[in-house]
Amino acid sequence: MSRRWMGSLLFVVAVVADPLFGQGADSYRGAEALRARGCTGCHSLLGQEGDGSAPDLGRPRGGVFSPAEFASALWNHSEAMWDAAARKDMARPTLDRQEARDIFAFLYSVRYFEPSGKPERGRAVFSEKGCYRCHALVKTDAGGIGPAVADWPLLDDPVRFLEAMWNHGSAMLQENELDGRPWPELNVRELSDLIAYIYAMPDLPPRRGRLQLGPPQAGMRLFDDLHCAECHTLLPGDKDLVPLLASPRRQMTLTELAVEMWNHRPIMDEWAEETGKEIPTLERGQMGQLLSYLFEEGFLEERGDPALGRKVFEGKSCARCHEAQPLPKREWRATDVVAGAWAHAPKMRERMRREGVAWPSLSAAELANLIAWLNGR
Repeated sequence: MSRRWMGSLLFVVAVVADPLFGQGADSYRGAEALRARGCTGCHSLLGQEGDGSAPDLGRPRGGVFSPAEFASALWNHSEAMWDAAARKDMARPTLDRQEARDIFAFLYSVRYFEPSGKPERGRAVFSEKGCYRCHALVKTDAGGIGPAVADWPLLDDPVRFLEAMWNHGSAMLQENELDGRPWPELNVRELSDLIAYIYAMPDLPPRRGRLQLGPPQAGMRLFDDLHCAECHTLLPGDKDLVPLLASPRRQMTLTELAVEMWNHRPIMDEWAEETGKEIPTLERGQMGQLLSYLFEEGFLEERGDPALGRKVFEGKSCARCHEAQPLPKREWRATDVVAGAWAHAPKMRERMRREGVAWPSLSAAELANLIAWLNGR
């Protein structure tokens, strides 16, 4: 099988990690950071707290909302946020980079960046894709070929669920071959609907998902140890390998990546037969390590145009201060903009007001372009 038919091996779900801090992100810490920094003075979390003046940050939005769009919205909202805090006699909120990563983890855990599904359509997917043949909706004494839906780790640990999806592939292929059924491919809407159906089942106890990722250095080693690097690359310009970095302005959601991984499994089995190599089985926690590494390499970020990013840097008055005081050279992410908006921007606003310069708005596209320029200097 030629590599052009390999597709893309996409490991799923991502939240932010940074080797400078030596730890990954944690959605539980993210929820606590939102409380500690005063966000719940206005915003609700999962229907609790807040004063009703701002959206619930624990509820999925309609449509797809990328990290760059979230960072853009927060940047543009900063002045109003500070003014609201002053009116309520609240301390001006600050945020460091670790807290920003943890908040993004929380938002991923509640599917804030995901397209919302329809439970009624998900029920049809569960039937049409043959899930019921192996997976019972509830636990029974008779058991089943596969675990009951009530035991799927999707309900409280999305990363572990994706590990299970990947490791489950060989057994499922064998069952389908025995029954003469093709591999049940999924599209983004179908998986979104299926997840919505599972979450809406009345017999399942409500469980809050948690996302935890490890240091990216371990994921980088795994990328080689599990043979991913034999076919896939995170570097541009290598024509012999399948690139994992998407085209500019494309941002992968959790659901989109899960679909890519699921549909890619039969191709991986063909590769295993041709090469005589085993498909790697992921041990507990390895999915999180891989995802931490892939995110650090920009896998889930929208990629902008560095030339346009330089124009943003000049046109938005960033150069007024940062030509003389350059921003540090490191890998910049959307979370850095969030942290910067909360920590550095108030002083920036005071100086801009003294100089008669308006607060600069940043669209998601402009933000992606600016980050591309910062990372390419």
